Amino acid sequence: MKNYKYRQAGKRLVLVLALLIVALFLPFNMQAADQRIVLSDEDRSGETIGSSGINLSTEDEGRLIVSAVLSGGSGGQDISLTKIGKDGKVSWTKTYGESGDEVARSIMQTSDGGFIITGYTTSKGSGGRDLYMLRLNKWGDKQWDAAVGGTNDDEGLMVQQLNGGDFVAVGYSLRQHTVSGSQAPTQDADIMAVRYDRNGKKIWERYYGGNQDDYACSIQANKNGGLVIAGCTRSFSKGTWDIYVIKMIDSGLVSWEKSIGGTANYISTGIQQTPDNGYLVMGYTYDESSAQRQDVRIRLDSSGKLLWQQTLDDLSLYGDAMHSTLTTVDADANLTTKSDNALPPPQIPQAKQSRKGSH
Repeated sequence: MKNYKYRQAGKRLVLVLALLIVALFLPFNMQAADQRIVLSDEDRSGETIGSSGINLSTEDEGRLIVSAVLSGGSGGQDISLTKIGKDGKVSWTKTYGESGDEVARSIMQTSDGGFIITGYTTSKGSGGRDLYMLRLNKWGDKQWDAAVGGTNDDEGLMVQQLNGGDFVAVGYSLRQHTVSGSQAPTQDADIMAVRYDRNGKKIWERYYGGNQDDYACSIQANKNGGLVIAGCTRSFSKGTWDIYVIKMIDSGLVSWEKSIGGTANYISTGIQQTPDNGYLVMGYTYDESSAQRQDVRIRLDSSGKLLWQQTLDDLSLYGDAMHSTLTTVDADANLTTKSDNALPPPQIPQAKQSRKGSH
């Protein structure tokens, strides 16, 4: 029993470190407008938690400031939003929370001017942290919320609205399983994806991954149908973190998967579809022995075949990939970037079919 507890504690530490990597570097935006932002973890110190420093540019040329607050009484951490108008005046301030913690990880303005948030909640669900979806109108009024997950921790890290109005959130789910030849269960993170319609009805939830940790950092709707996830994997890596790309049809079933890596850690910071229906993956490599980090971009065709991989030695040619927003990609995979944002996560592994899911 003691060995098992130590093993669990060690896994928890690995998970925390991995999440810190994701939180510190996760992409703020992969689209043409400043409409999707990923929030970093806030420290809980004292009675209040300050502003996350995240300002979401809104369609009306205003801003949305995201903060975390400690609720009174028996409540925990709540989500606080302040809408600033074009004139710089406060339009509204709203707080969202229940008996436990509600934490925002990603926020996006929706096609109707409202907002969609994903993160986690401990107030409802199946236990521990559960992936949380919160839908608001343009005045910040709650339209619906939902929690989904198992008895272990589940968390949403990125949310995307699809062309038809549905919402897809991706993140991770802690899963317990027993490795062949071992009596003690282990706990690892799988990629979790969940899709809701515009009214908050769950359409499907699916899980992807292997026998080690796998995380999603970005999701995008394909212009020719389906979805693509970029994340990181240890399950299909060469012993470190590899970039992980999963192409799915609309139902969440896998069309193909691809892992890319090497002797160093490969960390994905986002993905963008190219005009020929291929993909440009942005990221970086990190060598733990030398503590060297180098930006990288990877070109895949529409079937996931690796076309080329390039390190960005001369950042003046492409902009700083770790502190810019990928806004457009032309046929030759040349980039247009915007500053004042940051990108993030880990590398790609080899194909693997979605092994579980529910409708």
